[in-house]
Amino acid sequence: FDSAERVGLGVPLTVDDMVELCIQGIHRFPADADLYIRPLVFGTEGLLVPTSSNFAVTLFYAPLPPFAGFSAMLSSRRRPSPLAATTDAKASALYPNVARALREAKSAGFDNAVILDPDGHVAEFATANLFFVAADGTVVTPAANGTFLAGITRARVISLLADDGVAPEHRALLDWASFT
Repeated sequence: FDSAERVGLGVPLTVDDMVELCIQGIHRFPADADLYIRPLVFGTEGLLVPTSSNFAVTLFYAPLPPFAGFSAMLSSRRRPSPLAATTDAKASALYPNVARALREAKSAGFDNAVILDPDGHVAEFATANLFFVAADGTVVTPAANGTFLAGITRARVISLLADDGVAPEHRALLDWASFT
């Protein structure tokens, strides 16, 4: 809802209606299937400024790989400024930029890329929010400054950490190499 409204789209269904459609789709898969659920609100009429919108949901198999660690490099790409893009929405227009960062990392032999914000602070990985564990055991995550989506997954991780008695420090990170 928030992302659709931030990019100027009306949301054609209620949350309950969207959840029901997702549940119907989930029931088409085996009970133990690892699924990725992608709800999408999209403009259907209007040139550049949508005058109507619709909803679709895609579900597909997406098992998590076993965790074996990964490598990351600092990308030459940057997150856009909130003045230049709708950075506070899960918007498909932002994906090409992180895809370029990910291609850059893969071609250099890395699994992922760390992307900086317009001011040179650590923002996120190309594919996920970013949390560090400092040498003293403190969990640190970039301060939500409007240049990356501080969304539900990030909030869930912070909540899970809190359940374990860990309060992550939210701060601007200038020197990402000091955490490697």
